[in-house]
Amino acid sequence: MRQAPKWRRSIPTSRQLRFAVQSHLASRWPSVGQAFNFFPAEATRQDLERSLTLRWVEESHCSLPDDRTAFLEAFGALEQARYPLPITQKGRAEISVYRLGRCYVLGHSGATILIHKGLQLQSLAHNTAKFKRLRTRSIQGTCINRLGMRRGHRHYYHFMMDGLFPLIRALEKLGTWFPKVTLLVRPDLAPFQRAAYARLLAMFPHVQLETVADDERIHCDELLHIDEAMNCEYRAPASEQAIETLSGFFNTAYDLPSTGAPRRWLYLSRADAKIRHILNEAEIIQHLKPFGFEVICPGKMSHQDQIRVFAEAQLIVGSHGAALSNLVFTQPGQAHVVELFASDYVQSAYMWLATLKGQRYTPILCGPSQTHQHFDVPEVAISRLMGVVQRKVDSQQVPAG
Repeated sequence: MRQAPKWRRSIPTSRQLRFAVQSHLASRWPSVGQAFNFFPAEATRQDLERSLTLRWVEESHCSLPDDRTAFLEAFGALEQARYPLPITQKGRAEISVYRLGRCYVLGHSGATILIHKGLQLQSLAHNTAKFKRLRTRSIQGTCINRLGMRRGHRHYYHFMMDGLFPLIRALEKLGTWFPKVTLLVRPDLAPFQRAAYARLLAMFPHVQLETVADDERIHCDELLHIDEAMNCEYRAPASEQAIETLSGFFNTAYDLPSTGAPRRWLYLSRADAKIRHILNEAEIIQHLKPFGFEVICPGKMSHQDQIRVFAEAQLIVGSHGAALSNLVFTQPGQAHVVELFASDYVQSAYMWLATLKGQRYTPILCGPSQTHQHFDVPEVAISRLMGVVQRKVDSQQVPAG
């Protein structure tokens, strides 16, 4: 999540101004909103309850350990701004499947619209909702909207954690209740997304894909809406069962063999990312290399190779970022994760993944965010990091060299 400089946050952006004007126009003259595919009214859960088809709860057995909770209480201001204390210690998600009637799915924003009520299911956002003429295309049968936001739909963490497990489990629970189900997706899928959908189609022969262009409005006869109501967005996936389902799902998708005991020590570089670079990364690498660390940039690796490397990982050092989503593929209870945080950007998404997998976990606070959220790792943080490494060496859990 990018953040504007503090001096800029009180000044409306052009997108915010556009959103305010268009929201007013669409609210004042609904026909204008319909013509330009802008629906300012949001559906509530009460609007959907009569269409409920399936509901279940996923809940973790584990909780955040006391030391991790204390770290978030002391330094997690970013998370506390969204979820006031006390820190959410367990994962819980209530997953509902609603069988809706005629709906629009908007290519430019990814939104689902209840045609008969003119209500939008997803929350309106100034970054995505905007006036646009769209050409209508009808699809017969039952659809599921998997478009996501136009920008950001290929984000690794959010694709993996925000909806993939509920989709897998919903299709399993529904079985062949519906003779044909069409997943609506964007044409520019990332390789890991293509692999995921290929696996889904292999698991469920009655499921098919249909790509939706930015300038299209899909008219669906019927739509299944899968809603995941979570106690905290940073507790995804919600349970041990869910995270192991995701791990097995991709291992089967790539037909990867099982690995032996983990031995690799990894440093995760964000050299390919636009934000949250470690400014003195060369110094960090210089400290770690003599101990046998491999420097990898997961964003430049194939998804298969990322899974394979993390399954073999014993010690993982990296800054907060999507590459740590690969903790899903680590061997349960066999790895130690060291996460480097900018002092003003602490949230617990990957801490939670480490907790679900039963991994040792050490958070290290570094310098404050600078331009593009880049930050330095000060000497005191380097000393703490090297202390973790030295203790690993002293315990003779050294990587094979």
